[in-house]
Amino acid sequence: MDKTEMVKVLESVMNDHALPRALKITIDDSMAFLRGEQSVQEKVSYLISLLDEASTNPNLPPFTRTHLWGLVSTLESLKSVQV
Repeated sequence: MDKTEMVKVLESVMNDHALPRALKITIDDSMAFLRGEQSVQEKVSYLISLLDEASTNPNLPPFTRTHLWGLVSTLESLKSVQV
């Protein structure tokens, strides 16, 4: 999964009407950071932390939680390849 695909998944999560407002802000921050100028390693580490924390929110719909876990899993595999 490349950066463009991750942004598309995050955008689809953002369009979920059941997503709490605070989590929309977190997802929006994630997309902005992903598009930033930081190194790949910095992006991956930050996004793993941010999305993992967001996935523990009890107000998160299960379907959205599954999307976030999938992204975190993909990011963790990228992190292990980068090291």
